[in-house]
Amino acid sequence: MESDVFNKLRALTINVVDGGVSQSISDKEYTRLYINGKREGNMHKQYEFINAMERGGLNFPEPELVYILKEAFEIDEDRALFIINDKTDILTIAFIGYGVQESIKKHIIKSSAITNPIVKYEMIRQILKTHIPLENSALDAVTRGCVQLSEMDAMVFSFMLNELQCQSNFFIMIGRALNSLSDNAIKIYAENINLQRGVGYFEQVNTLLEQIEKENWDKIFSSITEIIYRKWNDLLDKSKAEKGIDDIIICSYSNLILCCMLNLFSNQDNFFIELNDILETCDKYLYTWHSDSSVMKTAYFVYATKLYMLRLIQINCKFTLYKDLNDKLKTVCGLLENYRDYWKYTTNGKTLEDVTMWNTYK
Repeated sequence: MESDVFNKLRALTINVVDGGVSQSISDKEYTRLYINGKREGNMHKQYEFINAMERGGLNFPEPELVYILKEAFEIDEDRALFIINDKTDILTIAFIGYGVQESIKKHIIKSSAITNPIVKYEMIRQILKTHIPLENSALDAVTRGCVQLSEMDAMVFSFMLNELQCQSNFFIMIGRALNSLSDNAIKIYAENINLQRGVGYFEQVNTLLEQIEKENWDKIFSSITEIIYRKWNDLLDKSKAEKGIDDIIICSYSNLILCCMLNLFSNQDNFFIELNDILETCDKYLYTWHSDSSVMKTAYFVYATKLYMLRLIQINCKFTLYKDLNDKLKTVCGLLENYRDYWKYTTNGKTLEDVTMWNTYK
């Protein structure tokens, strides 16, 4: 009986086959996506199928699988972990996760016997799926698992960051994990997060920042600052080609961006150079001919955003501008005043007078 349970667990494989004409068009496409993804070793395609399957409520394992897993862990936990660690098929690993209780998932995540990054990732993913705040034991498990995964496989770690970064529990997990991640893993995090222009995760990012321990702050921000600032500028540059932006651009990661800018421009000379460069570019752009006024409005708010963030840096660091730079800022702010009607389109009730930098130069 004992060997029979482990033989069944070892032989376990969940197969997906094309159902032919009996399948709906969407099911057929998802099936084809999974089969191709498995053949190509493409995790994104395979997880497209798994996510669709879960949305359809098809992630309930057969009672026999639940029984096999329960018996295996009760008879010989180490042996069960060894067999699970040896699995390579993503869908099979997912169903193993569906078939065990959360306590077993947490144990699989934390166990040093699990060296398979896909197994580690899948158990983290299943625990993070809930919209309910995680209990401490689950949060501790996924945080430790996140750090372990970063050390096991950079590709799977990057995949996790892309795949799970919008999960509500992701932010507190990654915030805690940043305290223990290597410098390289911290940089991978910075490269993979999406600096979303919407503010839907603004509070969650604040929660992330609250998890960073004081003694680790400088180490973490020295690793991510230049990456985040480059990505933010790229985001703003891409936004200039869009129509309909009618407010300063505040995104979910704005406070993280601001922390990076404080780190990057804490030196007064560096701040002056950056402010001067942006003022000159802004001055030039405001005199550029635009055949479409909505594109001009977008460009206006892109540069207003940059000046607004730099103004916050100036206030925080208590920098006093030298005369030429101060005069240049007054000139540009005067030009921006010519477009004050743009502010009547803002959706949050802000007016030009509410923005700190213009209050200074009325």
